[in-house]
Amino acid sequence: MIPDIIKIKEYMDRNVFRLVLFSVVGVLAISVITLMVMKEEVEGIETYTVEKGEFDVVLSESAEIKAVQFREIRMPWMMSRGGYGRGRGRGGWDSTPRQIIYMAEEGIVVQEGDTLIKFDVSDLLEKKDDALEELITAQDQYNEEIELQKSQKITDDKSKQNSAFSIENARLNLQLAQFESDITKKERQLELEIARIDSKKVEVEIAARELTRQYRLENRKKDIEAGQNTIDAYDLQIDMYTILAPFSGLVVYTESGWPTPKKVQLGDTPHPMQTLMQLPDLSSIKATIYINDMDINRIWNGQLGRLRLESYPDEVFTGKVSRIAYLSQKTTTSYYSNLKVVEVELLLDEANEKFRPGMSAHVELIVDKVKEALVIPMSSVFEVDGAAHVMMENGDIQEIGLGRHCECKVEVLSGLEEGDEIVTTPYGMGTKLGSLNEFQDRMNQVVQFQEHFDEIKNLGIDYDYDANRGKPADTGPPSGSGPGMEISEDMIKRILDRQGLEATPENIKKTREMIAERMKSGNFQRGRGEGRGRGEGRGGFDRSRSQGSRPDQRTVKSEVKPDSTGNKK
Repeated sequence: MIPDIIKIKEYMDRNVFRLVLFSVVGVLAISVITLMVMKEEVEGIETYTVEKGEFDVVLSESAEIKAVQFREIRMPWMMSRGGYGRGRGRGGWDSTPRQIIYMAEEGIVVQEGDTLIKFDVSDLLEKKDDALEELITAQDQYNEEIELQKSQKITDDKSKQNSAFSIENARLNLQLAQFESDITKKERQLELEIARIDSKKVEVEIAARELTRQYRLENRKKDIEAGQNTIDAYDLQIDMYTILAPFSGLVVYTESGWPTPKKVQLGDTPHPMQTLMQLPDLSSIKATIYINDMDINRIWNGQLGRLRLESYPDEVFTGKVSRIAYLSQKTTTSYYSNLKVVEVELLLDEANEKFRPGMSAHVELIVDKVKEALVIPMSSVFEVDGAAHVMMENGDIQEIGLGRHCECKVEVLSGLEEGDEIVTTPYGMGTKLGSLNEFQDRMNQVVQFQEHFDEIKNLGIDYDYDANRGKPADTGPPSGSGPGMEISEDMIKRILDRQGLEATPENIKKTREMIAERMKSGNFQRGRGEGRGRGEGRGGFDRSRSQGSRPDQRTVKSEVKPDSTGNKK
């Protein structure tokens, strides 16, 4: 029995020895493989040789493409023939519905003088034909009047000659009567006087007929001028209802109408002065940028810039700053943001067929140029305890001093020398330095928070932020309210004073209730401005004032008047 046990024990010892031996060999093999892989990985780490270089320090912002020159094309609104005032004579404003009979294709580039839109003017053409017939009639009447006056003038000239002959004949008869009796002489003298009177009468009649002829001829001329003016007016209207391109540009139809805006189509009858299209001139393009007002001191007219279209990111276009707005404006990215921006325009050096108004772009304004400086990639730098560091090729960590930077490169002021080898992308080391945009965003958030704190302080709200800083979000103070806030009477009076209300007990009570309710609901900041009606709902204020009180008074004193018995009420 004992020998069997000894054999079993020897067998087990041999197996255990083999198992241990195999385990040791396996561990060694795995270690060797791991070391080889790690060596390959270490040898495969990308490094960068520190050297002198140059780069542009830029300010990057998104932008929108716009045309420097564009024109809104509207439906004409003009006066009809016959007058220059509304309802004057047969004229007035042309209220006839005009149907669109031709439209230039949207998206095409038209040249100056090309037809954009044509309206139906068949009624005007008919009226012009009628006016042309009237003009021809007036011209015929004028010609007939000329011929008639010529014949009348011949008749008048004969009448003048007859009058002159009668006078001369009477004079000769008077001379022959010198040897006649006195009675005969007097008769001949009387005949001469009668001939002269008849001559004067003929002259007067001829002069009267001449005036009449001139008057008739002047009327015929006026009829011709009126007819020509009418035709010119119709020509003007017909021409105006054919809209031509004032310059070369892109055809872009606009949406209008209510409640569903839409673009005009063939057969539509737009109302007068309705906007039909926009015609941007693509020969001169600009980019509109909104720069944070904290960076406006880094922008100047003539500053160089680069632009990339989001739809064509590989192409770079250049330009110069052409305009900087004088006034800043509130950003439209967030209703509650107090961030102020300044509108800046970048005029591009050359136009390109790829530019379309409204396109999104990315602009880099060149703020500074770094030359002959030690330059390393931004990806090589990481942050430890607020200081910038890099990893050397041998694995050492080196603290460095940084200077100017762009989004991908940074200037080294200290800690490295030309020729040093550093790891290009040291994964897992410290905190990566943010890009210029990320850094700017953090600065903007700091400014917004500071403005928020200042506004809370100006309202007289005392809140201990440090006491509530570490509280969880679900138990912390909502929207600036919480255990650390005190609603003082001075604060309520200042709020009422800003609203132009009197600090009456009723107003103070309602204001306190409103603030407490909004603090409870977490809607104090957003709820400002509600409940400003005269006693309306729960948020109304008592805006009544006593008679005779001035607007700047903050208290109301009731006027004491005696009643009919002499007692004061």
